[in-house]
Amino acid sequence: MAEDLSTRRRAPSWVRAFSDQALHGLAGKMHRQELYGDGLTASQEWLHAMVLNELEYRARRDVRAAIRPCSCMFCCGPFDVQQVVSEA
Repeated sequence: MAEDLSTRRRAPSWVRAFSDQALHGLAGKMHRQELYGDGLTASQEWLHAMVLNELEYRARRDVRAAIRPCSCMFCCGPFDVQQVVSEA
C-alpha cells in the first residue's frame, strides 16, 4: 500500500513543540510577509511549509479524536472536507 506523503507528519520536533497559538501566529506572519513583504527566502519557505503541515496534521488529529478542529485557512486545505463535531 502506497503511503500518501501529503498527509504524513513531516515537521521536526522543535516545530511540533510549538503551541497551536504560536504556530498560527508564525503562519500568519509568514503569510503576510509572502503577500505584502519582500517574499520568503528558501529557508523561510521550508519553515512555512513545515508549520502548515503541522497545523494540518493537528486538525486531522482533532477530527479523529472527535474534537472540533480549527477551520482557519492554515489548518484546512482548500479542498479538505472535515466533519464538524456537533455541539450537542
